[in-house]
Amino acid sequence: MRKASAIGTRQYMAGALAGGLLLAAVACVLYPPKHRVGSALEWTARWSFIWFWLASSSRPLARIVGPRGPLPFLAARVREFGLGFAAAHLAHLALVAWVLAHSPFPLRTLLFFGSAALVVYLLALLSFGAVASRFDPARVRLVRVLGVEYISLAFLVDFLHDPLHDPGRALWYLPFLTLTIAGVLLRLIAFTLKRGDIMRLAFLACFAIGLAHGDAAADGRPFDASVAFGSRPSAGAVPCAGAQRSAPGPSMRRRSLARDACAQEACDGLSSRSTESSRCPSWRCRHRSRTRSRA
Repeated sequence: MRKASAIGTRQYMAGALAGGLLLAAVACVLYPPKHRVGSALEWTARWSFIWFWLASSSRPLARIVGPRGPLPFLAARVREFGLGFAAAHLAHLALVAWVLAHSPFPLRTLLFFGSAALVVYLLALLSFGAVASRFDPARVRLVRVLGVEYISLAFLVDFLHDPLHDPGRALWYLPFLTLTIAGVLLRLIAFTLKRGDIMRLAFLACFAIGLAHGDAAADGRPFDASVAFGSRPSAGAVPCAGAQRSAPGPSMRRRSLARDACAQEACDGLSSRSTESSRCPSWRCRHRSRTRSRA
């Protein structure tokens, strides 16, 4: 099984790289010399983006939608898609290197996209168990999450550049912009569904705020969010037990006398199953009645 999986991974990587080189060659043949390199850069970037999107969004999509259609197949091969993305991106980087050798490039742009390229191959290295096992698993997961989102940001910036300067080419970029934003949303939703405690906490917070807002509207007073979370008692609320003990009032004294009377009756011979004892709110009364009946 391991041998078949390794061969399959190599085939994915070889196919991705061959596809990128083929697209670059076709662009150089179809376009005039002035636009050959630019078109080849665009085609290879989109080819590698398809592999990146499959690697980063197949598993979140399968978690949200469920095992339907080809989603289980795609979700089980995210590592192959990721390594295929790293291989396909080599064709794009070769063209970038050719451009850098023949023309100057803005330093800020070079640093931004160069860092994204380094992250691509860092994640590719961390996909091998022998490399990832040398580091803390929590930190490896954090690097993977941040790396995927940084690469997604680099694609988003690239796809937004030409539509903002040339609206006539917006249709050429719109599908890839849509997929980039959809991938971010899919990963966010899948993470939220995986962390069910976050969903419950968010639901309870919204529910508490909604209740406090409804009570405030019914009483005709301004809404105070601190009331929803118990930091300050609302108007007409029953004081807490600690406040009752610190400042006992007439009702507290009456309840204390009732408990003492009930305890005295239990000591005089009332059974623990009697009606009066069952109605008594005092735990001392019930405890003494049970002790008396056992004796």
